[in-house]
Amino acid sequence: MKLIMENWRGYTHNDAVLVEGLNVKDIVMDMAQVAISTGAVAVSGGAGGDVVTDSLFAAKTAQEVLEEVMALLGEYTLLESIVTQAAQLNYGDNPDAFYQEVKGLVKKTVSSGTIGENVQEFIKDIQESAQQIINKIVRAISKWVSALLPDDFGLAGPAFEITLTNAITSAAENAYNLASKGVTALGETGKLLTDPEALQAFFTQIVQDMVSFLQEFNSIAQNPGEQAGLVGSAVGSLQFGFETMSRLYAAPPRALMSAMGVDLDTPAEDFFDMLDKMHAKDPRRLAFQKSIPLAINAFNDVLKEWIPKAVTVMGKLISLLFASIAVFQIVMNPEERKEILKIKPGSADLSDPLEIDDLEFTPDLGPEDMQAMREFVQTERMRLIMENWRQFK
Repeated sequence: MKLIMENWRGYTHNDAVLVEGLNVKDIVMDMAQVAISTGAVAVSGGAGGDVVTDSLFAAKTAQEVLEEVMALLGEYTLLESIVTQAAQLNYGDNPDAFYQEVKGLVKKTVSSGTIGENVQEFIKDIQESAQQIINKIVRAISKWVSALLPDDFGLAGPAFEITLTNAITSAAENAYNLASKGVTALGETGKLLTDPEALQAFFTQIVQDMVSFLQEFNSIAQNPGEQAGLVGSAVGSLQFGFETMSRLYAAPPRALMSAMGVDLDTPAEDFFDMLDKMHAKDPRRLAFQKSIPLAINAFNDVLKEWIPKAVTVMGKLISLLFASIAVFQIVMNPEERKEILKIKPGSADLSDPLEIDDLEFTPDLGPEDMQAMREFVQTERMRLIMENWRQFK
């Protein structure tokens, strides 16, 4: 009776106060805690609801991180021009081919005369500034990686910065190769950082499990069961407490019973059973009725908007970073630097390869004929430009 009366005192409260002062992140964290603590949702490394929530909210800041990195690259315009072109490709698809593409862009930049006539000065400028800029980019990306994939997930987020920094500072002439091998050696972390599909699947599975759990949770919260009432609230709470304690202090007997084929409820089933017995005005049920729909909407936003954007940005950031490291290795490696120095600035004439600017059209041609010829000439110009480009790849 004492427990029944204690439960009853809460039913006269104004249920509007149950979610006052809570923001969406608080609600999502609470729901994630329930889902994970009851075993309904399993995550890597035994991460709690706070870790999962922080990671999902870190995904929302993806665009801000990309803008920060682009601003850092903007400190050196020529490097930015090369690496942003290279970043149109995906580093994770084929690191070796990616490197060759970057080398082709460097050669094209030199041969087109974009850097001017002094190739040695161009190389010196990159040697002096690239490492500093790359270190800043590594720190910016690592900070986000650590928030997105914290240690509690068992993914060693901080190891990313250490790996990249060591590769760049220990052997500049082999920085790209060492950085690539280092990220691969990170195991699951490396795969998530360089494989967009893996990163998407990782977060999508967590969120989908959360939504499935919350939908079942919400159905029970919104619809009190036949056993719901004052007695049900008290009995359900006692039963759930007993089940929880038995898991903590009677694991061997439960394991033995399970091995003997005895059907044991999961923590999530015990939790739902307790919820089903709660009085319609139990403050806990009222709080769940208000907060669960908000949490479901938030998780759906994460699923539809935040995760895809975070995955896209991660691919872009990693490609920008490794393009920068590739340029750094090219100018620091003696053999590859020789290749660049052999190129004559302005040797690739991409301006007017057909010398058509002074082309005179016969006056006998009509307007339609002249337009057709101009289109043909423009097509041939582009064909020659592309052929010129292929030789540098």
